Amino acid sequence: YYDSRISGMKTGYTDIGGRCFLFYGESEGLKLIGVVMNVPAENSDLIWNRCSSVVDFSFDHFTVTPLITEDNNDFSYKISNHGFFSSWKMGMASTGNISACVDKTLVDGITMTVEPVDTIAEMKSNGKLKLLTNVQKGDTVAYAVFSSGDTVVKKVALLAQKNALKAAWYDYALFVISGLLILGVIVRIFNELRHKKI
Repeated sequence: YYDSRISGMKTGYTDIGGRCFLFYGESEGLKLIGVVMNVPAENSDLIWNRCSSVVDFSFDHFTVTPLITEDNNDFSYKISNHGFFSSWKMGMASTGNISACVDKTLVDGITMTVEPVDTIAEMKSNGKLKLLTNVQKGDTVAYAVFSSGDTVVKKVALLAQKNALKAAWYDYALFVISGLLILGVIVRIFNELRHKKI
């Protein structure tokens, strides 16, 4: 048996596994490891044909598809309820480049959605994240879900790039106080301008 895509094969026998066959192959970035166990002695010649069929089927029907690369690994969302001294933006990223072994018929239809972890945040209808708890750098905040139609291809954890604090009562008080101070300054300027005209 010879196939240029197969770079390693090994036969063997154990009491539990019976006659075994292991193979490794690679084609266009797709790596394939096959293990056949408990092959009856009378069928040992068929193993080559069966493995050849598995190799052909795998390499003909599946491909490795990059999902997240350095170019698209920045998932940033505005935070609707950030703390007064906290960032108003949540930067998230995966742990690196992510690929998936995908049926070739699904590749062109792959789309991505972001699903927040339901105990950490929720996605508002305006596209902003509402924090349900404080977030530390490195926390899993959401998942990038890659699908094609109804088939989920891969779900990838998105990690917070920095700490983010949800608003507390004192944050709202600071917003109100700041607003009143700004309003006071505007009223004072308006009054001074009005007096100068008279």
